[in-house]
Amino acid sequence: MAADAIIAVDVRKSIIFFNRSAEAAFGYSAEEVRAKPLKLLFRGGLAGFHQRRIAPLEASAEKAGAALERREIVGRRKDGSEFPAKVSLSKIEFDGETVLMRSGCVCCTIREDLAGAIRSLHERREAGTLPPFRRLIIETTGLADPTPVLATIMNDVVIRHHFRLGNVITTVDAVNGEAHLDRQPESVKQAAVGDRLLITKVDIADPTAVARLEARLAGLNPAAPRLRSANAAVPLALLVGEDAFDPASKTAEVRRWLAAEACHDHLGQAHDHGDHGRHDARIQAFTMIFDGAVDWTVFGIWLTMLLHAHGADVLRVKGILNVGEGVPPVVINGVQHLVHPPLHLDRWPDEDRRSRLVFIVRDIERQAIENSFATFHRALAAQTAAA
Repeated sequence: MAADAIIAVDVRKSIIFFNRSAEAAFGYSAEEVRAKPLKLLFRGGLAGFHQRRIAPLEASAEKAGAALERREIVGRRKDGSEFPAKVSLSKIEFDGETVLMRSGCVCCTIREDLAGAIRSLHERREAGTLPPFRRLIIETTGLADPTPVLATIMNDVVIRHHFRLGNVITTVDAVNGEAHLDRQPESVKQAAVGDRLLITKVDIADPTAVARLEARLAGLNPAAPRLRSANAAVPLALLVGEDAFDPASKTAEVRRWLAAEACHDHLGQAHDHGDHGRHDARIQAFTMIFDGAVDWTVFGIWLTMLLHAHGADVLRVKGILNVGEGVPPVVINGVQHLVHPPLHLDRWPDEDRRSRLVFIVRDIERQAIENSFATFHRALAAQTAAA
C-alpha cells in the first residue's frame, strides 16, 4: 500500500514541506513546489471546499468517504491531469502554522513524516520564519499508542540533537474512563506509560466514580501524578514543568517517582483487580529493591535480554541504580523496547542508597522477573570474578 502524500503549509497556504509520496502523486519535486501556493495542487483551492464540506464532516468518516466518491476534492498533477484526492482532517498546529497530516492516528502510521515535520519546524525556527519556541507538544488521537512517537524522536539523530523528550501526558475522561479501560487495551497502555495522568470532566462526573477511577489509575501507574481538570486549564508547570530529562529537575523527578511508588507499596495497592475480564487486570506495578551495588555491565545485559524477550509486555521500567561507591547514581527510564540513555544524577535524591526499579508489566509475574535478575546477576558476577 502506497504511503500517504504529506504536505505542510504556512499561514499563507504556501507549501513548506512535500514528501516523496506527494512527489509521486503530483509529479512535482519538493523544490518545484516549495513556497508555491497550495492551490497549485488542487482545482479551486481548498478553503471554500473546507467551509462547504470538510468542516461539517470531520466527525463522520463515512460521509467524508462519500465526498471522496463524488470527487468533490480534485488534485491536479504537474502534467495537468486531475484525480480525486482525499484531504487529511488531522493536523499539527503551531502558532497558526498547520502541517497537514494523514487522516487518522499520527503515531501509528506516519513516523517518517512526523520526523520530517519536526525537522521542518526546527529549520524554520532557526531561519527566523517561525517565532522562537522552547517546547514542542505532539497531540495524538484518543486511541494512539505513544511508543512509536517516542521511538521516532529517540531514533532520529537530527531530532535527538536538537530536541529532548519531556513527559508523556495521558488524559483520562472521568465520565467514560472506566468504560474505556474495560473495553480498549490502548487506554490501559496509555495510562500505564504516562508520566502525568490528567483526569478531565471531573466537574460533571459522579464523585464516587472519579474516586474509583483514580484508585484504578493508581494501581496501573502509581508513580505518575494524577491531576484533575474541571472545565479549567491546568497550570502548564504541573504538566511539563519537570521531567527526568531536564538537568534542572531530574533529581526532583526521580525523588517523586520513588516516593510515589513507596507509598503505593506501603498501602498494598499492587492488588488483584478482581475482575479478570478487564484489560488492566493483566497489568501490575511493583518495585524491585537491591541492597548492594549493582554491576552496571551485568544489569545492562540482563535488561537488554529481558526487553528482547518480553519488551512488548514491559510497559514501563524506571528507577535509580547504585552502581558502586563514589559513583553517581544512574537513572533508568524505558518504555517497552525503548530505553532512554542512562542519566547520571549529581547526587542521590534521598538518604536511601539502595537501587530501586519500578516495573509496570503485562502478563508477567513479578517473581519471574526477580528470579531472572537474581540468577543472571549471580552467574555473570561469578564469571566476571573468575576472569
